[in-house]
Amino acid sequence: MSNSARFLCIEPQFRIADLVRTAEYYRDTLGFTIGGYFGDPPVFTQVSRDLVTIQLGRELDPAKTTQPHSGVGYNAYIFVDDVEALAAEYAQGGVTVVAGPVTRVYGCRELVIKDCNGLVICFSQSGVGGAPDSE
Repeated sequence: MSNSARFLCIEPQFRIADLVRTAEYYRDTLGFTIGGYFGDPPVFTQVSRDLVTIQLGRELDPAKTTQPHSGVGYNAYIFVDDVEALAAEYAQGGVTVVAGPVTRVYGCRELVIKDCNGLVICFSQSGVGGAPDSE
């Protein structure tokens, strides 16, 4: 289809109860920058690191916040160019690591973490080769 729109990027949006605490966690623990707050009290912000942006929206009803996954899948899957360096960085900062770094059968090396709200984020480096780690 030559006339179809071209997709440019995606920014996941997490709905969380404590917007400022979460934004500061992403800044202080995960190395993101805070793009400023919207509203008083704050109801929205964006956190960014390199080419990745995550939107954070304040949810007034905690029962409706973005839920951690209990099965297969993640709240966000972020590609990085050096998962080992990121794992070393996060080991110094008290990040809750769920798994990894681990090489998966599909050829990606992954580091899986939980954020301060229990949301599960996978950082993946593709095409690393090698045999998959047993799990």
